[in-house]
Amino acid sequence: MKKYPVVIFDVDGVLVNSLTPHLKICEDKNREYNLDLTIPNPAEFKDMVRKGTPVSPMNLFFEAVGFKSPYMEQAVEFYNQSFMHDYHPGMFDNVPQLLAMLSKEDVVIGIITSNVRNNIEDALEPVMKYFNADLIFSKDDPNFQSKRKALQLVADKLNIDTKNILYVGDQQADFESARNAGADFLGVTYGWGISDDKNKFPVVDDVLDIVSHVIGDFDARKSITDRNGQRGDKRAVTSEGENPEVCGTAGGAKKQRATRHEHRIIGPTPRTRRA
Repeated sequence: MKKYPVVIFDVDGVLVNSLTPHLKICEDKNREYNLDLTIPNPAEFKDMVRKGTPVSPMNLFFEAVGFKSPYMEQAVEFYNQSFMHDYHPGMFDNVPQLLAMLSKEDVVIGIITSNVRNNIEDALEPVMKYFNADLIFSKDDPNFQSKRKALQLVADKLNIDTKNILYVGDQQADFESARNAGADFLGVTYGWGISDDKNKFPVVDDVLDIVSHVIGDFDARKSITDRNGQRGDKRAVTSEGENPEVCGTAGGAKKQRATRHEHRIIGPTPRTRRA
């Protein structure tokens, strides 16, 4: 199995469990603006994305649930300024273990996201040390034009072919960006818009399964879960810090705000499925 020297992550729906907070801000702005919209629940929203509704960047997200000008622009402005402070999305379980394992294997790790820099840094603050600072591209980065072009920039910076890059995302649009850039793609089914079947790319059901796909070693994930005693601690990790009982960081008294991610048990031997 191919081993990738470089892995680039989307953030929302891949590393950060942020869909419920995103829908909550829509509900709040809907009430504030007296728009009388029916905001979808997470399952309904995921179905919209799987059917091809564009939801990234945030102007398209608000538009997808019914916002129109000028309220859409006002909501985006509020989102960019206050989302992390007011809604506190947290990382999916086991993201710190995932990134630590990849780093141990000398995998170069970066980010390409349609979110803004402040939001991703706040949500991922405990694990930002694992990312190559030159390989972080966000919507407000002056060098960011599209995810496809950002993937090419990664290749240019590292002087490698894009075929040696794996992009991990949770939407069909992420796959198309990777394909158009010549990079490989891995979809996650626990995010916003990729289901279990009818895909043109490999998918994984769980955060830790990403490790096996990146380094080409299906025993890697088992070694992590063995060290944790099972599939890893299920408690959420928030933007305020890693769960101190798991990762040994400060902040044990702080409220754990993140919505928990329920893992799918897929058996003792992890598999990367292809359509």
